[in-house]
Amino acid sequence: LPGLKRQAPRSTFTPPAKRPSIVQPFRSPAKPADYSPAPLPVRSRPPPKLPPVTVRNSAAKIQPEPSKKSHSADSLRRDKPECRSLRSVADQIVTTVQEATALGVPQEAIAITAKTAREFRFAVGTGHWGWQEARQTLIVRGCVPGAIPDAWVHNHFRWCVWNAASYARRLPATWSSFWSVEAVVDRLWRRYEREHLLGQRSALKRILEADSAAQQPMILVVSEVDCARDAVRMEVTDGWYAVTTSVDTVLERALRKGKLRVGDKIACIGARINGVGEG
Repeated sequence: LPGLKRQAPRSTFTPPAKRPSIVQPFRSPAKPADYSPAPLPVRSRPPPKLPPVTVRNSAAKIQPEPSKKSHSADSLRRDKPECRSLRSVADQIVTTVQEATALGVPQEAIAITAKTAREFRFAVGTGHWGWQEARQTLIVRGCVPGAIPDAWVHNHFRWCVWNAASYARRLPATWSSFWSVEAVVDRLWRRYEREHLLGQRSALKRILEADSAAQQPMILVVSEVDCARDAVRMEVTDGWYAVTTSVDTVLERALRKGKLRVGDKIACIGARINGVGEG
């Protein structure tokens, strides 16, 4: 009817009954405010027994325990050589030929170079001992003949002889421990052990076998210098293998003036190699 307001329909919703609270069966009940836990029982343990103390005489020498490493029948490993720091032998180093000669260094050790060390032969009794005899000595010691061809022995014999002569000249007080057939054979044996038994390779060998980049940082030794009129060539070595290099203007000037000589070490980085693929 006109003039009457429409009433809103009554809601028929009835609220549900209050749900009961959920009881957790594994939850411990609330503890009262004045609750205090019972003290734990104290267990009395005897003090630990210490091992007996043995007083050693300071003057007595303590014998080292024998090595527990097992050596198989086909193992060719040998004890590592004694390493000496440069500080321990700094007072024994000489710098002149006269001092080395006065201390008994042989003239052949003083005059040897990296170039003449290739075909050097030690005087043994009534004969001579060179790189061919060195290969036979290594085979007798137990080296595999196929692992040490003539080229391998010839190359390492050269660097072992040059290294031994350098030590004999610089440390003339103990030159006999460096300049001898036994010392060269020991050096060749350690190289065979590291390269063929342990699989270790020098920096130049990894580069020449395309397993490393020539740009890597490395320290090389100048072994030979050829100052021709048109160009200057230099041979460098890492002590195991050598390569012939072509130098730039700065190195050529240093070589011609004598500022860079055989035996000096140079730090190389960013070098390039020709004729061998990069690693």
